[in-house]
This record gives sequence, C-alpha cells and structure tokens, in this order.
Amino acid sequence: MPPLRFHPGMAAVPPPPVLPGDRVRYVGQPVAAVVADARSLARDALDRIEVEYEALPAVGSVEAAIAPAAPLVHAEAPGNVGGSWR
Repeated sequence: MPPLRFHPGMAAVPPPPVLPGDRVRYVGQPVAAVVADARSLARDALDRIEVEYEALPAVGSVEAAIAPAAPLVHAEAPGNVGGSWR
C-alpha cells in the first residue's frame, strides 16, 4: 500500500500496521491478537502471551515532541512534524 498524504504540505506517512513490529508507540496500543475456534482456547492462548517492553524516551505533549532534542516518534516525520500549512 502506498504512503498516505492528506495534504500537499504533509509528509508521506505509511499506513499504520495492525500490530506494531519492533516499537510500541503509545500506551494501550494492541501488541498481540488471538484467533481460536472456541472461547476457552482463546483464553488459554491469551494466558500464554508474554510481552517484554524496553523503556524508551517518550514525549508527553506536542511542545515536548517538537523540541530540538525530542526522541523521534516516526522516521518518516523528521522533527516529529508530519506537515504544516498556512
């Protein structure tokens, strides 16, 4: 699928994946999915899912995200700015 561009001044951003690959980008982002033939099998599978997180630098506001030393959220949006227009 080609990158999305909502406005000519905006960066081309690829569509988000259903589940993250190597990096979770926000609290509450789904990280696993289960498909099963029965509810009991699905619950058993859920119990077996283990996820390890590595704490990464984070930003908690727009102001913090666009600061010069802010951690990059998406490589496709340098400076954490997806685009601007007037």
